[in-house]
Amino acid sequence: MVCGRARVMRRALLAVAIALMPGVAAAQAVSCRVPAEVETPRPDLPSESQPQRLLPIASYTLAITWSPEYCRAKKSSARDAFQCGGTRPKFGFTLHGLWPDGAGKEWPQYCRATAVLPKPVVRANLCATPSAQLLQHE
Repeated sequence: MVCGRARVMRRALLAVAIALMPGVAAAQAVSCRVPAEVETPRPDLPSESQPQRLLPIASYTLAITWSPEYCRAKKSSARDAFQCGGTRPKFGFTLHGLWPDGAGKEWPQYCRATAVLPKPVVRANLCATPSAQLLQHE
């Protein structure tokens, strides 16, 4: 009986957290100013260490990142300047991606080739995912 209540409580807390996320993201987006120049991402292709895996999708994982923790060691990184530069953190939670999962320990990866994202697409999404290259990878 106790396990059942704990499970219900966890699900309720998860539902509340998910319900609050759009509001937090919207508030963050209002204060976000995209730089005048945004980087053009590189093509994101399979490699020897990250091969293509064509597997059936069993589920999805919504991955978010707590930016202050990510930026703790990245403050001087030019690559992460938009997200981590400055004296105060600009971001709270950021979208890392909606990732497909396989049925076992493997996951689908690089299912099909994609074109490099146009700069207007990068600009439109940079306040949710503050990395042009991560947007390309997603």
